[in-house]
Amino acid sequence: MPTFYQKTGLVTVLFFLFASSLWCKEVSAVEKVKESSAYKESLNSIKAYNYYAEYFRYATGDFHRADSLCDLSMKTAIKSGNKTLMLEAAFGYFRILPTTYNSSKGKELIKNMINWARETGDSKNYFYSLYYTALYHAEHHDYFQAFTYLDSCINMSKSSGYNDLLAEAHILKARLLVERNEMLEAFRNLLTAMDLAKSSNGFKQLNSLYLELAVFYETNNNFVKAKEYIDQQIQLIESQNPVDTMIWLTAQFQRLSSPLADESQILDEKAVIRMMEISTRKGFIRIRKDFFTLLRSYYIENGKIPQLKKLYLEENPEDFVSLEKEDITLYYRLNALFKELDGNIDSAEYFWNKSKVLVDNKPNLYYVGTFYYRYAEFMLRQNRPKEAENLLLKSFSICSRVNYNKLMIKILQTLESMAQQRGDYRQAYNYNNQKQELINELQRKSRSEDLLMLEVEHESNLRELANARERAIQENKLKEEKVKKNAFAGGLFVFLILTGMFFRQYKLTKKQKKRSDELLLNILPEKTADELKLKGHTTAKEYEGVTVLFCDIVGFTKISEQLTAQELVNEIDFYFKAFDEIITRNGLEKIKTVGDAYLAVGGMPEGNLAEARTVALAAIEMMKFVENLKQIRIAENRPFFEIRIGLHTGPVIAGVVGNKKFQYDIWGDTVNTAARMEQTSETGHINVSGNTYETLKSEFEFTYRGKVHAKNKGMVDMYYIIP
Repeated sequence: MPTFYQKTGLVTVLFFLFASSLWCKEVSAVEKVKESSAYKESLNSIKAYNYYAEYFRYATGDFHRADSLCDLSMKTAIKSGNKTLMLEAAFGYFRILPTTYNSSKGKELIKNMINWARETGDSKNYFYSLYYTALYHAEHHDYFQAFTYLDSCINMSKSSGYNDLLAEAHILKARLLVERNEMLEAFRNLLTAMDLAKSSNGFKQLNSLYLELAVFYETNNNFVKAKEYIDQQIQLIESQNPVDTMIWLTAQFQRLSSPLADESQILDEKAVIRMMEISTRKGFIRIRKDFFTLLRSYYIENGKIPQLKKLYLEENPEDFVSLEKEDITLYYRLNALFKELDGNIDSAEYFWNKSKVLVDNKPNLYYVGTFYYRYAEFMLRQNRPKEAENLLLKSFSICSRVNYNKLMIKILQTLESMAQQRGDYRQAYNYNNQKQELINELQRKSRSEDLLMLEVEHESNLRELANARERAIQENKLKEEKVKKNAFAGGLFVFLILTGMFFRQYKLTKKQKKRSDELLLNILPEKTADELKLKGHTTAKEYEGVTVLFCDIVGFTKISEQLTAQELVNEIDFYFKAFDEIITRNGLEKIKTVGDAYLAVGGMPEGNLAEARTVALAAIEMMKFVENLKQIRIAENRPFFEIRIGLHTGPVIAGVVGNKKFQYDIWGDTVNTAARMEQTSETGHINVSGNTYETLKSEFEFTYRGKVHAKNKGMVDMYYIIP
């Protein structure tokens, strides 16, 4: 009787042979000239290796085999010496494996891909070389480079008219924006991608978009909208002929796991078991494992240990045996739960202790914190409150490091109840206060998410109105065409002339107004500009909790002596434009530049939500940009700038100065202190005040400089951010 894995191998080989037979028939119009028998043989081999790698990556979860097959694909391409084939292999690698799995290989490929693409002269090759380079930088958290390459992708796709590729670029941009918590801008990119995908009727892009939108809404606790998009995704997949079972199962996993994020929902256990059976029949080991993990987590979370034991020991004993090699910590935990269920408490505690020895080495603090909470629950069931309390306190300490607020609330609730039972009402009161603070924090976050969802819905409605307006315009155009065909030539001619004149005048007026508004908004914040247009003057406003960023070019006078006036202006313009882009992307407000100094803030004016953390991240990004450019300039033997940055957090007053050539500016001690932070900083460092340090100390690492003398401030505590 063949084993499960033997069956899997047979299915894989048959599928591989079938795919190879199809690929042999493919002929690219662009490459017809090059299609010698050797070229076609290499192309078929590369596609076969990539398909086989894709199977192991997504169906079985075997990253090692997938990586080996991608290597064979790349070696075949390099041996052929054909740049198109080399790109085919490279794109396959990026599509199949995360570049973090083999970072050095990814780094080597991005050095060459864009040049290879240019040599082929194929615009789609060029797009994907930019796209996967952006993906590489994103997976290594270099968002500045990722967005730079991604914007190049978008511009290239627009100029080439490739709506399907443009949609892919906007989808990736949305993912990166979500990672940076820029939710509204991410949603706008998803809407843009949806319009493009629908216009090109691209299944791949639409399928990705429905999933991305479902995850977006789920992340922001809008589970109703998340379900709508999952259902649309499944309908789309099932409308294809034939249905791709792997994609369908992945969508079903999202549908079944999504309700668990909403604590009021339960898992459809029968549906999960059915999906496991389908995955097993198809040989999709990894997907089956995902469903199995989902069911196991649900049983543990809800105390369904008898069902968990039956799932492992009766229905899937081979999974329990394999756990001892795959995840020994989980294996011990399950043994502990099963022994306790059988009434063998000593053995249960033995396995809890065995697991405890290993769990502290795990990097996932959510997992570690949850483990100690579960261990404490075991001790409470054994009526050992002192040991349970120690474990709960340890769990709380670990969870606080990653802001795992939901579990921290449960821990404090348990500790409060234990304190009440032993009559320690003072301690119970303290635990209750801490719990209430966390609940309030979650409520504040929930209100923030509600506001975001209102903005998202508003944005969605605007897009729907725009689309409806576009459809109406198209319908009106069709009607006008009919009128034109039936109208007399002379009357139609007059009508067209008059319409053109009015329309031209309307466009000219609209363009002038738009230009005027844009110029004003480039000088002033939106609300200040609106106030100025409405009243003819503005009122100064005071803002609390503003983080001021001062940046200054070091040795500017010395560098200016090496450059002509025009070269100097061009250099400053180049650096400050890059700073503008970083500031804008991070949601800060640029105030002004004075000579070689640059001033920006977070937390003002109205609607600016950039906190001290965001300002610090922007400062780090500015510093990295300058340092990277410095290395390039040194290699080119060209002059370069170096900078120093100062940050301080506090209240400021903001308003417009003068009534001619007016300028929006900020004043107050906070601004002066930030300037002192910059002036007392060293080259290449970000110097922060004690105020800002207290706000950021849990977010970043710092070097304490001690008390440093600042002009008109005396001795002040200062810290350097460690990037």
